[in-house]
Formats: sequence, C-alpha cells, structure tokens
Amino acid sequence: MRFFSSPVALLLLFLSAATAAGEVVYYPVEAGRRIEGEIPLQVLKLALQKHGGDWDLQPSPLGPMNEQRSKILLSHGQGLDIAWYGTYPELEKQLMPVRIPINGGLLGWRLFLIDGRRQAEFSRIENQEDLTRLNLVQGQGWGDIKVLEDAGFPVTAAEYHLLFGLVTAGRADAFPRGVDEIYVEHAQWSEHLPNLAIEQSLAIYYPWMKLFFVQNGNHALHDAIFDGLQKAHADGSYQELFFSHPSNRKTLDLGRLHERRLFHLDNAHMTDETRNIDPKFFFKADKNRF
Repeated sequence: MRFFSSPVALLLLFLSAATAAGEVVYYPVEAGRRIEGEIPLQVLKLALQKHGGDWDLQPSPLGPMNEQRSKILLSHGQGLDIAWYGTYPELEKQLMPVRIPINGGLLGWRLFLIDGRRQAEFSRIENQEDLTRLNLVQGQGWGDIKVLEDAGFPVTAAEYHLLFGLVTAGRADAFPRGVDEIYVEHAQWSEHLPNLAIEQSLAIYYPWMKLFFVQNGNHALHDAIFDGLQKAHADGSYQELFFSHPSNRKTLDLGRLHERRLFHLDNAHMTDETRNIDPKFFFKADKNRF
C-alpha cells in the first residue's frame, strides 16, 4: 500500500482506480518539461508491453516535482512507483536500479547549451584547462554534478525550468545536456529564449547512463521492466525505437560527434555492478550501432 500525506479519501480513490484499470504505475513529471514524448517514458511503455500484463502508466497525482523531491518520494513509495535518473552509488542504495541503460548510454555524450552570441569564445577553447573555467548549471539533485565538479568545473544547481534562462542571462556560461536531450530541449526553450543556442565545436564524454529506479523491495516492477528490456533488445524493437525516436534522430544526424573537439572526463561515481553492465546494451557512437 502507498502512503500519502493527502486525505484518506483521495488515497482510496487512487487505489480504486488501480483496481479498475490494472496495475497503476506512477511516474514523475517536472515543471517546464514535456515528459510524454521523451524516450524514457516510451522505453518504459515498450518494456512493460514486452513483459506482458495489465499496466496503467500515469503521472504522479502529487503534481510536478524536481528530481531531488522525486527521489525522496519514490524511496518512501509516496505517489511514485518509478522514475529515471543518471545513476550513482548512493542512489543505488537508496533505490533499486534496473541495470539496462534507458537510451543506450547516450547520456554520457554531452553538448552545451549556450548564449549563441558567445560562440566565438567557445570555439577558442583548446584544452581542458580552458574548458573547466566555464561556469556550468545543472538541475537540483542531479547525480552528475559530482562528476563535473570532480573534473574541476564550478557548478550551480537550480530548478530545471530556470536553467535555460540562467545561460542566456549571462549568469552561467553553459548548460551541458545529453546529446539525446539537447535538440528537443533547444527546440522547446528557444521559442522563448531566442539567444539560446547549441554550441558548435565541443563535446564532452564521461561514462554516464540513465536507469529506471523503483522503490527498494519492489521486485515485481523491477523484474518486469528488466525482463521487458531484455526481450526488446533481443527482438530488435528497442533498437527500432532508439533509431526512430525524434531526439535520437536529431542526435545522430546533427550531433557531428566525430567532428567536435572531444574531452573525456572520468566518472569515479559508479558501482561495480553498473560499470559491468553488458556492452551489448550500449550504443557505439563511433560505429553507429549497438
């Protein structure tokens, strides 16, 4: 049973809906973020479909939340059954990870959102000492803040929907985003921030992946997703989704990863279990295949 801080009547209503519609699985939404079309939710739907059963995916009844709050709620089973995060050891103790990358490990390939009027400054960056002078922004509670700080970057954390404006307002130099995220986000946010641009010359890479997480002890949901992801990889339906999803298509067509000045960063914040995930689940960017 889930425990909510909201009235008992509301809880009974949710449980009644779960009984009527099958197994309700609540996922988080974040203010300013269009979650429905993003690949994590599409991969989750595919995995549960491949596993089989009656699943009813719904946004959390608790409304929009940042990543930090969602981790707390999920760990207590309050209004959330599943979420997806860049993984790190402390989180894998707090929650139960499904150790198959959601998007082929593309999250470790990073480009920068910048104020496009400053492109010439970024084009002059030649080495990591120059690079780490950049002031970066990340969302509150995001796990890769530690990776970036370890590499020497100053990092400011703020609410997701504020990060884009901090860059264009000159309060930060850049907002690093996964190549599988940046083109969709740029299209969305540049409508209101016309100076927001994707930096054209640089890329960074560090071992980093987004995984599904469930509450510790929720073996049924964990095993259903793991089984479904394995089946989707085996029958090719995962790869079909990967290559057809709009953000990935833009990534592969526009990212020009082989043409950029690439900087490798270490990631000391990985468990042995995650570091040893089967390579067959990772996209090989240099070969354009799994």
